This record gives sequence, C-alpha cells and structure tokens, in this order.
Amino acid sequence: MCELSPLQAEIAKLGKVKTGKGCIYIKRLSDVSIQVLEQLIAKSVKITLEAINWNNCLEGNPLYFSTNGA
Repeated sequence: MCELSPLQAEIAKLGKVKTGKGCIYIKRLSDVSIQVLEQLIAKSVKITLEAINWNNCLEGNPLYFSTNGA
C-alpha cells in the first residue's frame, strides 16, 4: 500500500505540489526545492526497502531481485 503520511514533513517543505493518495504531482521542477526532493526520494526508497520481506525474494518468486543484471 502506498501512502504519503510518513513523508508529510518533506512534502510540506517541498514547494508547489499537489498530492494524491500515493502520488506527488510536480508541474515544474523550478516550483520545488531540489534538495528537499532528493531527501524525499531517499526517505521513500528507504521506507520501501524496509517494507520488503527479503525472505520472499527467492528465484521464481515474482519479487525476485537479481544482482547479475539479468
């Protein structure tokens, strides 16, 4: 499930954006703080990676992550 609540502090500092349930809409990059956008993306990736059940990431599973580029 995608939700923005853990990112509200960053979104508030981001600049001129609109939000949906799990989306952030940016019309122009010049309307937002690139530094805050970078922080928001990094935090979002961290939250996503922490949510993955790595025990299910086995070959043959739809959530398989290959490190050999295949």
